[in-house]
Amino acid sequence: MTAAPALARQAPAPRATGAAAPPAGRLDWRPLLRWLVEDGLVDAGQAAQVVRRFDAGDSRQHPLVRLGSAGLVIDGRAADTEALTQWLARRVGLGYLRLDPLRADDGRAPDAMTVQYAERRLALPLQVTAT
Repeated sequence: MTAAPALARQAPAPRATGAAAPPAGRLDWRPLLRWLVEDGLVDAGQAAQVVRRFDAGDSRQHPLVRLGSAGLVIDGRAADTEALTQWLARRVGLGYLRLDPLRADDGRAPDAMTVQYAERRLALPLQVTAT
């Protein structure tokens, strides 16, 4: 079981226009943890344990992967990376699409666009159709 149902139920609506802008730059575990506390998904005790554990050293892991392995418990279930990613997408008002590597049709991607075009536009073709 994942924590997705709990996160889906408790995550707030995207921030209204005029609200404080999200931090610029690289994603970091500290604001993510603060947002989890603000959203009522993680209590201050859990957050303090994570801070003590993570402040001991730096990591090259993606912040969502790192938090997903921190042992956070939301609604009695482990908050894994997938559930945290879905929560973050909702929190910042972005759509979420899980890429299934077993269903990826990356062999057709070069038919849709050149590598140079994709790199210049920071694009990732997800599906190739007739249209």
